[in-house]
Amino acid sequence: MEAVGALANVIAVVDLSVKLGIVCGEYISKARNANGDIRRLKEESDALAKIVGQVRGLLGVESTEHSHRRHLEASETFRRNVGECEMVLRELTARLDLSKNPSRLRVIGKSLKWPFASTEVSQNIESLRHWKNCFLAALQVDHMHLALQRENIEDVKTLPSASGAAFDSYDNDTAGLCHPDTRQELLRTIVEWADSSDGKCIFWLRGPAGTGKSTISKTVAQMFADKGQLAASFFFNRTREGRNTANLFVTTIARQIARRVPKLEDLILRAIQEDQDLPDRSLELQFSKLILEPLRRIALSDVTLPTLIMVVDALDECDLEHGPELGRSQDSSRLIVNILSRLATVPGVKARVFLTSRPEVPIRLGFLEDVPTGSHQDMALHDIPQPVIEHDIRAFLETELEIIRVSHAIAQDWPGDNVVTQLVNASVPLFIYASTICKFINDRRRRFRPQAQLDKVLRQGQGFRTGIEVTYRPILDQLLEDLNDFERKELLAQFRKVVGAIILLADPLSIASLGELLYIDNEEIRYLLNGLHSVLDVPGDDQPERPIRLFHLSFREYLLQHSGDDDTFWIDERSKHKELFDCCLQVMSDRCGHGLRNDICRLSDPGARRTEIPRERIQQHIPRSLEYACRYWVMHLRESGTGITVQDTTRIYALLTRYLLYWFEAMGWLGLLHQAAVDLLVLEGMFSNLQNSSQSGVLPFLKDARRFLAENEHAISLAPCQVYVSALIFAPKASLVKQRFQSEDPDWIVKMPEVLEDWDLSRRTLHQYKRYVHALAWSHDGQYIATALHDEVDIWNAASGILLERIRTTEDIHCLTSTHRGTMAIGLDSGVIILWDWLMHSETTLSIGNEGHDVLYISAATTGKVVCALSDGTIHLLTETFDPIHTWHTWWNSPRGDFKGNGYDNPRDRVHFSSNGRFIALVDNEQSNSVSVHNADSGRLIQRLSAPEGQIYFELTTSDGGLLFATVGSFKKDYSMWQDAVMAGLIYDLNMEIISINNLGFVDDSPHRAVGSDDDIDLGHQSLSPDGLRLAVVSSRGKRSNADPTERNWLFLTAIP
Repeated sequence: MEAVGALANVIAVVDLSVKLGIVCGEYISKARNANGDIRRLKEESDALAKIVGQVRGLLGVESTEHSHRRHLEASETFRRNVGECEMVLRELTARLDLSKNPSRLRVIGKSLKWPFASTEVSQNIESLRHWKNCFLAALQVDHMHLALQRENIEDVKTLPSASGAAFDSYDNDTAGLCHPDTRQELLRTIVEWADSSDGKCIFWLRGPAGTGKSTISKTVAQMFADKGQLAASFFFNRTREGRNTANLFVTTIARQIARRVPKLEDLILRAIQEDQDLPDRSLELQFSKLILEPLRRIALSDVTLPTLIMVVDALDECDLEHGPELGRSQDSSRLIVNILSRLATVPGVKARVFLTSRPEVPIRLGFLEDVPTGSHQDMALHDIPQPVIEHDIRAFLETELEIIRVSHAIAQDWPGDNVVTQLVNASVPLFIYASTICKFINDRRRRFRPQAQLDKVLRQGQGFRTGIEVTYRPILDQLLEDLNDFERKELLAQFRKVVGAIILLADPLSIASLGELLYIDNEEIRYLLNGLHSVLDVPGDDQPERPIRLFHLSFREYLLQHSGDDDTFWIDERSKHKELFDCCLQVMSDRCGHGLRNDICRLSDPGARRTEIPRERIQQHIPRSLEYACRYWVMHLRESGTGITVQDTTRIYALLTRYLLYWFEAMGWLGLLHQAAVDLLVLEGMFSNLQNSSQSGVLPFLKDARRFLAENEHAISLAPCQVYVSALIFAPKASLVKQRFQSEDPDWIVKMPEVLEDWDLSRRTLHQYKRYVHALAWSHDGQYIATALHDEVDIWNAASGILLERIRTTEDIHCLTSTHRGTMAIGLDSGVIILWDWLMHSETTLSIGNEGHDVLYISAATTGKVVCALSDGTIHLLTETFDPIHTWHTWWNSPRGDFKGNGYDNPRDRVHFSSNGRFIALVDNEQSNSVSVHNADSGRLIQRLSAPEGQIYFELTTSDGGLLFATVGSFKKDYSMWQDAVMAGLIYDLNMEIISINNLGFVDDSPHRAVGSDDDIDLGHQSLSPDGLRLAVVSSRGKRSNADPTERNWLFLTAIP
């Protein structure tokens, strides 16, 4: 009622202001005196009416999207000002109203007597001006609120979201709600779990395909949405892009929570604003920042939240984010189980997750090993008593058959109890079978009588067939009715071509796009699909852009399953992928007249940025079929699993040497250039296993193409047509891509610049950091590189240069190493080590030594043993499970140590653990030009080595355990190697004047490769790959200066021939 009162007061103020202005106008025309005062009062009255009219317009808006109404209505100051203003205006108008105050009317001829003295007029004008300013300020504040709200909405929209993931999206319309007479006991159990004060955090409903899990999920989501308790929902789907991986799971959930739970919106926005790159972080970090931390913060406040329910459906359909060539774990579903269970750790917030899936191994392991005991409950649909399932399926069938009977005007007793019982027996325990049977009987296109369709189902059920056979075979057999052998053969070929593509496409296509991909007329596709509306969601003519979709994955599984005795409708998955690969190549090579070409969007502007071009224009020039071909041609080749033939090699080489740059440009416009880099890596791996691939020219060209893209990916991503300008013209002369595409050089460039002869191996840049890199390490298998900044660790794919994972820490990072078990060991402040298994998405925190001393050095040997050095001067030798073996006290910061301090307090360059785990080397305290070598098992001193000049630094060892160190003199730098307790002597002289040499690299059987620092390039960190063939280097371009805030650190790789 308060809001209604505020609006009523505003309306009154507007009316009174207008009335005051009208009365003043009468006085101006008829009064002989005080015209100046009257005009001034009228002007202020009119101005007030205008401002308050705007306020009235705002308060009159009914949309809940406009928080400005709530801001104004909720303001006590605003209500008070409106009320006081109304009182003043009523008093003014009452004194001027001639009908109510006839004594004030003084007629002299036709004139009126103005009732106010000049001082009174001034007071009234100031009063009106005061109210006008108050309301104007209210409007300005409100506009600020509105601007901030719009900005906040835009910030939330920056979170990427999976289209169609919410339960009530258009994409989920095909999944209905549970029949009112079915699943009653189950739904009652779910409600009790959600409402219980001691209910478990997760309710896991599991069951095989077709048992109705998605229908139950949608019903549960709708039920809690109606009660105002649904926070978010995510329906995974293997056939929908964005919903078939975990990539967008957390950000989609966060967007929905921000919209559905306004009290959490500001906290989620704060997380986005604090880290703009949050959508690119690991799922664990995203969930922590976007979900857990906002919940914890609100739990500490006085705000009370209702029960928050999240619904996650079909988790088993969450596939691999990237291909296995990138080393990503296939257990994304297990990770989601893990992070969702962390909601149980938020005190004061009642958060619940309803989750459904098939009982796949990763999900079972997640609940068994990753979820805290007592934080979930589960129920198996197949464990529900058989009579209950039969009752529910019978209720569903009876309702659907009655709808069919009425719509077709069939007799009252149709189809009969016995028939319903047969259908129930054929369907139990899978609801999808009952649903599909009803769709088949009720032919949407009215070509067949329901009784005829029903007879076909019953005939199938008379044999010894499985439920899936009884369900789907009548639908398929109907396609072949009344066909002769030739027509049957033709239709089956068409079926395999069209339906085989539909069930294997990586992303569903519309009829028109599918026709362009397969080079088939749209009407042929429609004609074939007319008989498959029971199993496929086929769009009508009024929805030409809507894709064809499966109603259920069981139909796909049925067609791909080779029964052995009858393969009439069987689709060979591998050969079908090969056909789709062929189709993609043809679409890209301009078969339909809209293939790849230079400047595909017809912009004639090589500097045009992708973000400046309307999406509609890109879609116009890169139609859906071409987009699909560009994105998935490599995937279909890989999934074919048939190996690359000579014909494939010829075709792929022809495509690359003619269309490579056009493909890069198109992928740039699509925002998918990153995927092109992955695809090249996949192709390179496939051709590397072939004989004579180098002779064919494919493999060298692929390697050069990958290098070409790696050097120019950033520029092409920003402005795709730069692939023909900055990328092509500045490529080195020996580049195969440059040589092949010289015809694409811009004709407006009069003179080409001088370029390098070949790619500079020392400048294959993986990334440019804006902050100092503290440490660098290879994974134990040489596939990945880890870099450590002060509070984060990045994992890079060494072959593709793609950032795979990122972990944030709350403390400073000093060092890291890859352990024998494949985890990253990260040394932090206060003696803390994090063991990060980034493939399995798990972390373990350990404490080493005395509390409060930083971990400054850590290294792991191939034997599994680990050495770490702390800031208190202790060195710890540990087992691969980080159990202690030995502890030494050394020269830095250690009054009890074996050595006396020599002024240095950082052990990273003063202690070393050999890669074979045989020895630990320490710089001597008394002579900084000598090193003591200890047996790693016993701690016994083996040998003391010395270099006659300078101070020793060392960081890397050879693959067989040799130790490389350097002496630093005024002008001469001598490199020495010790191996197996024998001094190898001086092996290399570098006659250069260098201020200091901090990091050195040595390669087995190649002793003349050492790298240091000079005045032009400071090599901050280096790490040699386990195979000794690649050196990862972090450097700063140009001489380092502590006063230079713009210092950039570059991570690059160099191959060692």
